[in-house]
Amino acid sequence: MGAPYDFDTAVDRRGTWSVQWDGVADRFGVDGLLPFTISDMDFTTAPEVLAALRDRLEHGVFGYTTWQQDDFRSAIAHWYATRYGAEVDTGQLVYGPSVLSQLSQLLQMWTGEGDGVVVHTPTYDGFRKAITGLGRELRGVPVGDEEALERELSRADAKVLVVCSPHNPTGRVWTAEELARTAVLAERYGVAVISDEIHADFVHEGGVGRVHVPWTRVAGGGRWALVTSGSKAFNFPALTGSYGFIGDAGDRAEFLRRMETAEGLASPAVLSLTAHIAAYREGAGWLDAVRAYV
Repeated sequence: MGAPYDFDTAVDRRGTWSVQWDGVADRFGVDGLLPFTISDMDFTTAPEVLAALRDRLEHGVFGYTTWQQDDFRSAIAHWYATRYGAEVDTGQLVYGPSVLSQLSQLLQMWTGEGDGVVVHTPTYDGFRKAITGLGRELRGVPVGDEEALERELSRADAKVLVVCSPHNPTGRVWTAEELARTAVLAERYGVAVISDEIHADFVHEGGVGRVHVPWTRVAGGGRWALVTSGSKAFNFPALTGSYGFIGDAGDRAEFLRRMETAEGLASPAVLSLTAHIAAYREGAGWLDAVRAYV
């Protein structure tokens, strides 16, 4: 299991502005409940991540920062190679403050008001809020029903398919064959794909769990984006920060233009970059240990 990580010591998060623990009364109208609704952990993050953050804090200067540097890009490439056995093109990388902010920006790029956005149901409520909040029409297809999926994708006003891989909330891990068939259907009907893979690092090999297959492996010639973050696996969502891959160079340039100008997000959070690099370069042992513990 690697280093002797301590997962038995309870960390009291009350009074730390925690949505999970301090927001119970606001969200449910009753205080004192045990919350099982927010997907963050009560474990401290990997000690390797904490050490990197402490070193960066000691520097003492937190000026405007760029994510377009080799330490960040190569750490992501290393993670995909060692974790998923996948070679990625780091020239396709983009950055955003969160996965949902990336999703929203892509929906605004690839759809218009009233257009159909297809999701697998049951679906994560963040998708529902983003899609309907932008005035797009949410189109649901049951998980695993490929006939219903093709029917919805073939509709003239269907513009985007949001794939959650692995699926939230059912936990389904899509096989390479299922994803490849989905990519073929999307390309056939001219539907762009946004693949949210933020839970990829919780896939357990063997049995029904299989292995995670990044969308980059099956994308083909269609319009697509993969959006994700290390924040779920390593429990640092409060640092903000996510990244993605966008296949088309023109789409990539437009996405970055919107983020840097229209959204005013040219400079990322430096501590998020620091945490991602440390997690992807040095945190595999901790992640393996916490998965085994859970």
